[in-house]
Amino acid sequence: MVGRSAEVRPARVDRVLGSRLFVAGSMRSTGSRLRILAFHGVGDVVAFGRQLDVVAETSNPVSSGEVCDWLGGRGELPRRAVWITFDDGEPSAVVDAAPALAARGIRATVFVCPAFVGGLVRPWWQVVDDALAAGLAIPDGLGVASLKALGDDRRRSVVASLAVALDSVDADRRPAGRRVLNLDDLRRWRDLGGDVGSHTWDHPCLDRCSPEAQRSQIDRAAAWLDEHELWDRRVFAYPNGSATSAAAEHLASAGYAAALLFDHRLVARRADPLRLSRLRIDAGASDARTRAIVGGGHGASLAARRRMIGR
Repeated sequence: MVGRSAEVRPARVDRVLGSRLFVAGSMRSTGSRLRILAFHGVGDVVAFGRQLDVVAETSNPVSSGEVCDWLGGRGELPRRAVWITFDDGEPSAVVDAAPALAARGIRATVFVCPAFVGGLVRPWWQVVDDALAAGLAIPDGLGVASLKALGDDRRRSVVASLAVALDSVDADRRPAGRRVLNLDDLRRWRDLGGDVGSHTWDHPCLDRCSPEAQRSQIDRAAAWLDEHELWDRRVFAYPNGSATSAAAEHLASAGYAAALLFDHRLVARRADPLRLSRLRIDAGASDARTRAIVGGGHGASLAARRRMIGR
């Protein structure tokens, strides 16, 4: 009974916070604030298309360029503005979701890690997931979440040992190969109206890296994006939302217009452009949950719960 209640409660909350009446009221009070949606992969493209229709019905999609102009005092955003973003450069988003976005005239931004483009390096969390699927023992029982909390050198050592072990696993135990994002995919994304931003070179948690490593991660990714002429404006998303003073200072000195967190809040115009909040959302979420998140009620509810726990 306890498990069932825990499963039902979020759906009930979504129905309330995502009701048209509640969303209309929330939009009246917060309509001047920017909503930045943070997606990752897209599983069901048809469901994602329906979700985009809900977003467009509820708010006004804008591009990274419009947001950067607004932050710099060079333009205004419409009320109920929403900027759609994707982290990690998941092929399902860049390849599969691009036509759905283009068909609706929505200019989304994908934040990529160049090391993963073309399969040069496997995303480290996929190595961990594949190792678990193959039945390999993870040192000290570490998983993806706990690895994020380690110092970056230690995390890399653990992942490297797992990658070596995976290569020696029998073929029938080894997970099937994953789809890999390539340069042509990113160029087509751009051709369809999408923007590209930086997500570091290979997605470490910057708060677990030395200041020198943080700067290297930012600069190496920027050099690659410059070389391939894939971005118009310097926009950045902190991996895992883990911003640091060293990273923000380096981004500022390098001329970045915006850098994004992952903390489920709305953005006011007076916000620090290098610490912009985003709303976490899953592709294909229900209509009610999508409206609750875009409307701002979901984030406000979470903030209230955090304050109560803090007390």
